[in-house]
Amino acid sequence: MESSSKILVHMYVRLPVSLSVTTGCLNRSYRTSISGISGILRTPTLEWTGEEPVLVFNGLQDLALRRLKQHYEHNLWGGVSRWNKNIRKPLVTHLKACIFEFEVEQTSIQYSNYLYGLGHPQGEQLTEIFSSYDEWFEDFRTWLEALTMQDLERSDRPKSMQMVGSGLLIWTEPNDLISLPASANHIKLSIDKTLERYKISLPKMRLALKLTESGSLPPLTHILLRDSRAAFRRRQYRRAVIDAGSAVETCLKDYAAARGINLGARPMLGSIINNGPLQSLIHMPPNTQAKLVNTRNDAIHHNRVPSQHQTKAAISIATKIITTAEPLPRS
Repeated sequence: MESSSKILVHMYVRLPVSLSVTTGCLNRSYRTSISGISGILRTPTLEWTGEEPVLVFNGLQDLALRRLKQHYEHNLWGGVSRWNKNIRKPLVTHLKACIFEFEVEQTSIQYSNYLYGLGHPQGEQLTEIFSSYDEWFEDFRTWLEALTMQDLERSDRPKSMQMVGSGLLIWTEPNDLISLPASANHIKLSIDKTLERYKISLPKMRLALKLTESGSLPPLTHILLRDSRAAFRRRQYRRAVIDAGSAVETCLKDYAAARGINLGARPMLGSIINNGPLQSLIHMPPNTQAKLVNTRNDAIHHNRVPSQHQTKAAISIATKIITTAEPLPRS
């Protein structure tokens, strides 16, 4: 509820890439902060129209919803790309947008001129959230990728001329009047279809928002592992095994240093993997030397491009080692 001196700001947040989510993430309210502004992030709900599931957002005033549709006539909230109509069960659900609501002082908001009502809201906090939203989403995206193995990298290169804060629409509703939505230009982005395999659950969504709000990022080892998976999905197999090897090398060096294990003057991946004291603490997967170390060394020292099978095996081994030695937060 709005206090007498504050006004509730509604922000339509169109995500740069769709998130593949479980239905438990829908029709939820998450208390979080975006770009340092605290508020409530609300997700759409799933409803059935006949035999087809759709995403809708209940609670928006009709005029506000009509104005949103003027900007994004199709796929306003996301959708369901696969479902079982017999048991009315969605199988693949994509979240494309949500609503973020926060309060600001009424005196901090001004409106542009508009003959038929309230114009576009303007103010320092609104300018700040437009300018810093992209950075917030990158941190949020990084945590989601590390926690879920979902690939959310923006595939297209940014244009040389573009507005920051793409995909945001902001409006207010003081005294039952609905302002025009303030907006920035939106850009077209594509996504890797393999994200359908790694749905974001409700606990992972909450955790990613919490970790993003804390201002931290995943450890370097998990970022390197994320980059390795992304390279594999783009068939960049040489880069993928190099990143996987670097992730394991960095992880085990840190693990050994924290436990006082001497790895020698210039430890390399092979010598680290075969270090006796380290092996007594971490069970290395079978064939780690052959499937990870040798494949990575061939890629670095002989410029060899591994096969898809070799790359997949190297990443699998790297994942097992890193999630054992340096697990991510679970709550």
